[in-house]
Amino acid sequence: MKTIKNSKIFYGWWVVLGCVLITTTMVPPIMSLSNKFLIPVSMMVTNWFVEKRGIAMSVTMAGIGLGGTIFSPIVTDLL
Repeated sequence: MKTIKNSKIFYGWWVVLGCVLITTTMVPPIMSLSNKFLIPVSMMVTNWFVEKRGIAMSVTMAGIGLGGTIFSPIVTDLL
């Protein structure tokens, strides 16, 4: 990329600053909301399973990958 000679700061740093602002305002709310919907699933699985708790949690969390496989293309098309 070419630098703008009038500017003393490389333009890429302005892009970085914009990305910092986006991640500062968007990522924390998304992460905190996702934790609200994950904590009951794990509590229910750990309360119901004693012996095979690990495998039950693994199968349950496999839903994340399955959901990503199904919904990621849909969300991409909608965007």
